[in-house]
Amino acid sequence: MYILYKRVRKQNDADREIVLEAEILDPAQYAAMAARVKDRNIEKTAVEYVIIQVDDESLTAFLARDRRYDLTKYDDTAEEIRQQLNSLNESISRLDVFYREARNN
Repeated sequence: MYILYKRVRKQNDADREIVLEAEILDPAQYAAMAARVKDRNIEKTAVEYVIIQVDDESLTAFLARDRRYDLTKYDDTAEEIRQQLNSLNESISRLDVFYREARNN
């Protein structure tokens, strides 16, 4: 398994590694992504990209998969709440229209 992560560029070896984003790479994407990472890291920005290979049975792989699962659950829950809020907003808008019509008549 390959994991691509974006981290804050270290100034020296004593600096602590700070990872900003991480994602699991499809093995078919590895060659293309490795070339893109190499090109991006040439630029002297505050962040750098790193691809690491981990064993599929490792704790890192387990945590990466579990994190993706948790984010999927989060996205599903957020979408459900968004739909409920939109429905509530529509109901309030209709209630406002009915109130205005009743007030005017």
